[in-house]
Amino acid sequence: SGVSTDTITLNERAGTEETVLLPGGVPLVMVWIPGGTFMMGRYPGEQDSGDSEDSLHQVTVPGFWMAKYELTKRQWVAVMGTTPWSGEDCVLGDLDSPAVFVSWDDAKLFSAMLNGLTGKPFRLPSESQWEYACRAGTTTRFYWGDDPGGTVINDYAWYYYNAFHVDENYAHVVGLKLPNGFGLYDMSGNVREWCADDFHWDYSGAPTDGSAWVDSPRASSRMLRGGGWGHYGNGCRSAGRDGCFPTVTAASIGFRLVVAADMTSPSVSSFAIDNNAAETASRTVRLNNACTNNPTHYMASESSDFSGALWLEYATNPLFTLSSGNEVKTVYFKVKNDAGESAAVSDTITLNVSAGTEETILLPGRVPLVMVWIPDGTFLMGRYPGEQDSSDWEDSQHQVTLSGFWMGKYELTKRQWVAVMGSTPWVGQSYVLNDLDSPAVYVSWDDAQAFITALNGLTGRTFRLPSESEWEYACRAGTTTRFYWGDDPGCTLINDYAWWYYNAGDVADQQYAHVVGSKLPNAWGLYDMSGNVWEWCEDDWHSSYTGALADGNPWVDSPRGLSRVFRGGSWISDNNCRSANRSYGSPDHAHINFGFRLAW
Repeated sequence: SGVSTDTITLNERAGTEETVLLPGGVPLVMVWIPGGTFMMGRYPGEQDSGDSEDSLHQVTVPGFWMAKYELTKRQWVAVMGTTPWSGEDCVLGDLDSPAVFVSWDDAKLFSAMLNGLTGKPFRLPSESQWEYACRAGTTTRFYWGDDPGGTVINDYAWYYYNAFHVDENYAHVVGLKLPNGFGLYDMSGNVREWCADDFHWDYSGAPTDGSAWVDSPRASSRMLRGGGWGHYGNGCRSAGRDGCFPTVTAASIGFRLVVAADMTSPSVSSFAIDNNAAETASRTVRLNNACTNNPTHYMASESSDFSGALWLEYATNPLFTLSSGNEVKTVYFKVKNDAGESAAVSDTITLNVSAGTEETILLPGRVPLVMVWIPDGTFLMGRYPGEQDSSDWEDSQHQVTLSGFWMGKYELTKRQWVAVMGSTPWVGQSYVLNDLDSPAVYVSWDDAQAFITALNGLTGRTFRLPSESEWEYACRAGTTTRFYWGDDPGCTLINDYAWWYYNAGDVADQQYAHVVGSKLPNAWGLYDMSGNVWEWCEDDWHSSYTGALADGNPWVDSPRGLSRVFRGGSWISDNNCRSANRSYGSPDHAHINFGFRLAW
């Protein structure tokens, strides 16, 4: 009978070999098995077949690497340093014959040890991987044909009539018979080979994606394939299968290994930020790269040890968000596949974001969140001497130097809150405008933190509340006066810039926080920094600036204080809308005029 073939996608890698050197320079040769689709199980009327091979079903198997030979004694000793076959009957002493008297549990332990030595993810094949690799595109009883009279099997397999039935009662040196179409030896006969799967009596419910069929909890037996030197020809068929307890060892049981996807670790052959640009005005840049050996994931970070970075699905031009601050940025980059990861490479670019630059982040439902770049600088924080309507808890005026950061152009709106949280804490409350573009109110400091946690989970960014010093610096936008539009001693200009007591709180039909951005912005393009709603900051409350930080970081006690800072005044405030004004509240307190804006 001739050899017939099933549908299979071959490529230039089919039959490619990779050699892994085990301790002592012992080679382990792996062969690339190209992905494809095949019919698994016995064909209708197959000679000498059994019910456990039913029913014939289609399986699609991704490409993988498989050992060219059954695992040998030499390879076992190189990794494990033991000889479990010593003193047992029916064992050939040649180190290039299969490692026998190894249980399924032993095979798993060997894989784990080997993985630790090589950094490559070796494991037992799934049953479908095993049969797919054995058939090598054929649909016949054996990978050399149907061979109904057993006239060809001696050329391909060690089995009952050329081993057990003569004075050769043992597994023979691997690779002495002819290989299959993929270049694999002894897939029929010699030793039965453990697979990763639990044993099932037939294929009812079997996976069709090439994965191992594993029960939960695990079944009592594991799968064996391929037949051994003591089997008749029917046990050596490509569809032949049986099972055994995972602790059992025998002179005719061994295994061979597989590795999913690529055996060779990838490397980065070129890497550049924004096509080798020297400078960028945007924190979002492209990481142009070219790699070898088919990476599956990449990692990028501004930290050389990649602390906090995550593996992401590989792309040749992924986006990356630089940290805040106008300076030279170094980005480190590496890739990996199933075989391991590359060495890290890096490139630099100068970030030069100008004041007022905007970046828009799309929240769920494509709701925009606009952030404005606040440049680094130094300012005097607190009330100036003799400031009108000021308070002594705004003392003493002190110098603060900050790195650049991003801040919300507007107070967080109801629309943005709903997009992230799906809740409406203001519904049913008094003095609330029913417009989704007005500030989210009735949100406590704790609520703001919950929002930020959810937002960061959705976007992968590091949004936060601003520190109190960041807030005042951004509010002032370079000014040193009572308000960011001037001292305005008679409050003749405030109506143009802020919703406050005399145009909202003291007007019967406007007693609520208004749509954001309805007034004039400050010099850095931020709206409603005075009035509309009080804005939570990250800091704990302190009754003066004695001991305050001078670097822009939040002033946080350990343990945390009982109150948090909020800034900016609200629609029911008067002199509280000044740039230096500050107040406080319990972190769990929500109110009609409490909201927040974001920073990162």
